[in-house]
Amino acid sequence: MLYRLMSITALLIQIGMCSSGQAKDIWKIGLGTRSCSFWTPAREAEANGFISGFWSATNQMAEQFNHDGSIGFTTDTAGIVEEVRLVCRQNPSLPLINAVQAVYKKIGDRETGALKGK
Repeated sequence: MLYRLMSITALLIQIGMCSSGQAKDIWKIGLGTRSCSFWTPAREAEANGFISGFWSATNQMAEQFNHDGSIGFTTDTAGIVEEVRLVCRQNPSLPLINAVQAVYKKIGDRETGALKGK
């Protein structure tokens, strides 16, 4: 599914390698480029807005490519935000966008497993 492809893509982005073995810069903008340590109580609404928007956009893109665009259907916004918060607490230097991608993959894997079990 698309979230698996996105997870692989995220890993390649994190590694920063292109096919020639040279480091490649990926153009990213916005709050997601900031480290998890940026997410403080004073910036709670800003971080929550980023997480919700990025999650929704990722699902929208999945749907556009005829893949399941419903990752997160077993939880709510608060549950997703809390999962990202846990990743950020464990990895304060991790860019917020990478923390959200990790949670997206985790929840997607869990939901896919639950659907296969039915």
